[in-house]
Amino acid sequence: MHQTITKYLTSMAVAGSLFAANQAEAAIVNLAPVAGTPVPTTLTDWADHISFPKFNGSLGTLTGVTIIINTTFDTDFSVHNAAGAGTASGNIVTKLSVKLDSGGGLSTVISVLGPEFDYTPLGENATKTSGILTKSASSGPIDVNPSNFALYIGAGAIDVPVGTHTSTLLDNSGGNFTYSQSTHASATGTISYSYTAVPEPSTYLAGLGAFGILGVFGLRSRR
Repeated sequence: MHQTITKYLTSMAVAGSLFAANQAEAAIVNLAPVAGTPVPTTLTDWADHISFPKFNGSLGTLTGVTIIINTTFDTDFSVHNAAGAGTASGNIVTKLSVKLDSGGGLSTVISVLGPEFDYTPLGENATKTSGILTKSASSGPIDVNPSNFALYIGAGAIDVPVGTHTSTLLDNSGGNFTYSQSTHASATGTISYSYTAVPEPSTYLAGLGAFGILGVFGLRSRR
């Protein structure tokens, strides 16, 4: 009798271990990145948003949210040197910063210098224009803080604020010059989700079935 009970308890422990293993092996699923609604090319500086589809919470437990932002910007410079001021020389470049608010406050995700415009030499009462200078850049993966996951779960879309800021870096000598510039930028982005899948019903049934069979076996043994 003692041996029968021992075998029964051992079998129950094995079944329990297998059932727990099935639960522990609940796979992490990584969904393919999905594009958000882009911000079209717009005169900087601007503040807007990218709309991303939310995560369907019925799929399982959200474990990760990753966003990648891309931008393309263009700048057009015009530099004028005044009459009687001597020759001017130098270069000028635009720096673009893109900021994103994924739920925890604004942070700079892209900071990039555009193509350099060298206007050397620039004579008296002369003007030089750069034409359109274009640059594209991407952020690295931006992992949303788990404390903000709730914002990304549900039906519909989440509007993630994004904005741009431009500054000009100038290195000049000589002359007496003025300049103007026009800068436009766009923003696109993708979002990807990872989650722990809800176990299939068959997983529970298999585990419960094992317990049931062993339970019957235990009863018969005791009889």
